[in-house]
Amino acid sequence: DPKPGRTISFEVKKDAKASEVAGDLEKAGLIENAWVFRIQNLFYGPRVGEFTKMNPGVYQLNTSMTSKEILLIIDEGLEPDTEETQ
Repeated sequence: DPKPGRTISFEVKKDAKASEVAGDLEKAGLIENAWVFRIQNLFYGPRVGEFTKMNPGVYQLNTSMTSKEILLIIDEGLEPDTEETQ
């Protein structure tokens, strides 16, 4: 979605695998393609080359975020960049 998008509360359950999280993100409308998210996890996740488990918790995600931004938040516990470019 274009900015500002919609903020959605998204829960990652304990011991959730990337494939499960990807499917749930797609169903919630936060990503367009679960398979692409899983592949990005291989290249950008904390353990490159592995399908990893995601960090459990409740995340405030926005439909305007890219799948890579969402991956970094859930997989690595990073906060999104909130600064706007001018």
